[in-house]
Amino acid sequence: MAVTVRIGESTATVKAMKWTSQDKQLLKRVNDATADYEATSHDPWPDMSIALMAIKALGGKVIGQTKPPAAVPGRIY
Repeated sequence: MAVTVRIGESTATVKAMKWTSQDKQLLKRVNDATADYEATSHDPWPDMSIALMAIKALGGKVIGQTKPPAAVPGRIY
């Protein structure tokens, strides 16, 4: 489940909790901004959580995403 963000004039994508970007400076910035993220079983879509964490810290917006994961019946999120 990938999420792509635009920050300034560049984009970055997070998939399986790893960032990729053609812009090396942006890649460093998003990695630094999300370094404190800790995945838990209570987070159904950690890639979206990481993306939102990055845009909160750096500005920007989500510009693309894959289909969100299905909710697990009975799990409290």
